[in-house]
Amino acid sequence: MKSTFAWVAGLVLAVFALAFAPVLWHMLADPAAVAPVEAPQTLPWQIDRLDDGATRVLGLTLGRSTLADVQRHWGDELMLAVLARDGEIGALEAFVDSTQLGFVSAKLVFTAQLDAAALKDLQQHAVKSQLQPSGVRRYTLAAVDRTRALQAVVTGLTVLPSVHVDAALLTQRFGAPGEQLQTRVPDPDGGAPQAQSNWLYPALGLAVAFDAQGHAVLQYVAPKDFGQLREPLLKSQAGS
Repeated sequence: MKSTFAWVAGLVLAVFALAFAPVLWHMLADPAAVAPVEAPQTLPWQIDRLDDGATRVLGLTLGRSTLADVQRHWGDELMLAVLARDGEIGALEAFVDSTQLGFVSAKLVFTAQLDAAALKDLQQHAVKSQLQPSGVRRYTLAAVDRTRALQAVVTGLTVLPSVHVDAALLTQRFGAPGEQLQTRVPDPDGGAPQAQSNWLYPALGLAVAFDAQGHAVLQYVAPKDFGQLREPLLKSQAGS
């Protein structure tokens, strides 16, 4: 799972930067203007902290809810695949290519927990294998393996919103970050690496990466697992 989180944190802004057309950010910045559509558990800044330290986002409790719970909400269009680099066991992920979170459209990626033997089986049975621009290979699951995969527990959620995100918006929605890190990511057009800001909220299990153009990636894990988000960023800093 660490390799997948590192891929998302380090490269996903570059891969998806051109896929999103920014929306006027004041749609997010003015709570009164959007209050009628902000139903509980439908927006990415609504994070419930439970008594035992767990968190609930979009109606899912990370570390407890399964991919079957995800499918009940997003339906059979949920795409399942194993993502792995060559020589690595990889991780099971589920994708929602486009969904509406209140008034915010977004792509969603759910990371789920499976042991190494199960992940290997899924790769061997895959109906298709595709190399992604990031260097990660994507194994599309066979229909016969879907039921098995849906029992896996969701350990992480990544949200790629279509709205413009900046420091002012993040401060309004989540407050001041516990830590800020600066990293650099590859330019999707092959130019010089681009600067990326990373705002970390350990108590929420949330890391937000965003660039000067307002493209953003929000990653959620259970707070006890926050090191899985922070450590790849520290390594990226050290290597820059």
